[in-house]
Amino acid sequence: MKISIFLIQVKISGLFSKNDDQLTTFPRPIRAVCLDPNFTKTKMFVTGDTSLILNERGTFGRHKTTTLFELNGGLIHTLRWKDTLIAFANEKGVGVYDLRARRLVGFEETDGQKELPRGVYPSQISWNDPTTLAIACAKTIKIISISTETSNEHQSPAPKKHL
Repeated sequence: MKISIFLIQVKISGLFSKNDDQLTTFPRPIRAVCLDPNFTKTKMFVTGDTSLILNERGTFGRHKTTTLFELNGGLIHTLRWKDTLIAFANEKGVGVYDLRARRLVGFEETDGQKELPRGVYPSQISWNDPTTLAIACAKTIKIISISTETSNEHQSPAPKKHL
């Protein structure tokens, strides 16, 4: 897959097939894009600006957007998707959203370097495995583990996850 971002447009081009080609226009500039790990089957991707937005093909192949999470300040500059978890980073910190449970798992503020202005060293994020996220910001590296809360009484279809 090849992704091109043109401020208000996102173009996804298949390398070997035109079946995956998409051109989507947004009402405001987009800063980050991440494809679903199963994009060839689901045709889903997320975009980030001041919100985390799920993009998918709706009924009759039409484009459908769903706002998953509104941020209180800061533009999303990095997105990473692993299984049903989407990690996103902005100037204030790093958050993890559970797509299956449709809720924010948690948000970890990044300290960075106190003497440096925010945004000089933006947070870099990487999934080590489906439950471990590495966050690098300036001279600091944090390893976040995502645990699942289970209850014996009423099993919900999507167990709660925590940072």
